[in-house]
Amino acid sequence: PFEQILDVLNTASFFSGRKFVVLENIQKLLKKDLLKLESYLLKPSAGSVLIMLNAGTLKKETKERLKGAKHVVDKMK
Repeated sequence: PFEQILDVLNTASFFSGRKFVVLENIQKLLKKDLLKLESYLLKPSAGSVLIMLNAGTLKKETKERLKGAKHVVDKMK
């Protein structure tokens, strides 16, 4: 479940200063999970780096929900 991803992001790292979490295929997130992600992005954990990957073009709603992210790359060249 998506809650496990949020738990990992919010749990302090035991072995290093920061931990990196990769979330693939964000275009497949359910709306309820996208809302949870948006909430997390409003107050992210200082000890975690979230890397979000998608295949294809992001939907307009998804882009709007992710505006709390520091940097969103829409296309890889």
